[in-house]
Amino acid sequence: MSDSLVTIDSFLGQLTREGSLDSTGTFTLSLEHAKKKLFEFLLASREEYLLKLVQAGVAAGAESMEMRSGGARVAFIMRGVSFQAADLKHVLDHLLQPSSGPQQRALSHLAIAINSAVDTRATGISLATWDGQSGQKIAWSSAGRTHKSWRPLRKNLPLLHLEVQRTPLESLGQFMHLIGQRDILSMLVGSRAGLDPDCLLLMERALWCPVPLALNGRWLPKPNLPLPDEGGDPSWRPRTPQDPGIRRFKPGSVTWPWTRSFLAPGEAVYTRTGDHQLMWIYDGVLVRTEVLRWPLGWGVSSAYGCNTDLTGLSLVEDEALQRKRQDILDYTTGLY
Repeated sequence: MSDSLVTIDSFLGQLTREGSLDSTGTFTLSLEHAKKKLFEFLLASREEYLLKLVQAGVAAGAESMEMRSGGARVAFIMRGVSFQAADLKHVLDHLLQPSSGPQQRALSHLAIAINSAVDTRATGISLATWDGQSGQKIAWSSAGRTHKSWRPLRKNLPLLHLEVQRTPLESLGQFMHLIGQRDILSMLVGSRAGLDPDCLLLMERALWCPVPLALNGRWLPKPNLPLPDEGGDPSWRPRTPQDPGIRRFKPGSVTWPWTRSFLAPGEAVYTRTGDHQLMWIYDGVLVRTEVLRWPLGWGVSSAYGCNTDLTGLSLVEDEALQRKRQDILDYTTGLY
């Protein structure tokens, strides 16, 4: 069984950003050194590579995203963006490059996703990109890497299509999870009880994603806002153009799982009631929840401009975060 799994060795041929100078003047990195370096970027949970795909799509400026999770494979589609085939062919190079600018940040998120997806015992991983006129597909398997031209069924929008093929054991695990629920109604109406583990992870951590995101054909439901009993709207803070922001929506309306309820993103939202929590969202993913003594009861803020650890899924407590937190406290003091 293990012989059919895709391994990290398939991705390391061009990992040349760190190492020693060879006789031709080319920077090289030994395979063992590369593997040790890549280990630093592994996520706490193997399935968190899906969160990194969300972050990649948000950073790249995707118009919409979709995750399709089935027994045999997981597909993730980012619509409205495309990447250079050369960047995808040597995707792990971007782990060791500074994330300067949204495109490089997106590639860094994507590289961490691929690095961790390999650890899910995948039998194959493919990346396909379409710029509206032409497309390329790069695929990795136990036999190595292939590269060929590619075109999607709908050719009107640029897109990135990633697919992870599961082992039979992983497929069985997904199937048994769904069977064990025995709740067909929940599966039909889109409640949490009717979702597989992949969808549950994104519902828990990507609910404030500013880019419309669908899970197996159903749009993410709206987050709950703790509104006061006497009524009143939450206070939305507008975002700056470079900040991806957080999801914005009409809190009072009722929506079904097939209704797309996403407005133009904001930077933050605050309410008068709640348990004095502040949630931080970095490129569409929840990366920290903290309890604060502040004028309002509850809030969600973009963490744009703050620093993260190597995985991009945890904030670093430093001056940048402290300034951002103080700015929020100063801003909310004047509300209501």
